[in-house]
Amino acid sequence: MTDVIKRDGKKEAFDANKIRKAIEAAAKEAGVAQDRIVEVAKSVTEEMAEIAKEKGEIKAERIRQDVLNTLDGLEPAISEAWRAYDRTKKSRQD
Repeated sequence: MTDVIKRDGKKEAFDANKIRKAIEAAAKEAGVAQDRIVEVAKSVTEEMAEIAKEKGEIKAERIRQDVLNTLDGLEPAISEAWRAYDRTKKSRQD
């Protein structure tokens, strides 16, 4: 089983459903069609699960970057919606 190292140093088990949910939320925000959302979420989630399976530990930030890079190639509107959410969230924390 792969552990994900969070920003605060805590570890938790890799959960592909968290990636799927984040992709689905960003895709809906971007106005992507439901069938395309399912296709992209499945593809990216499977790819990330394979990467995680090869490692004993992986940083959450690395997973995020890998997901966004993959989305940039598959469906840029989703990755842009994700980044826009991140910018909004960060500005609220400042």
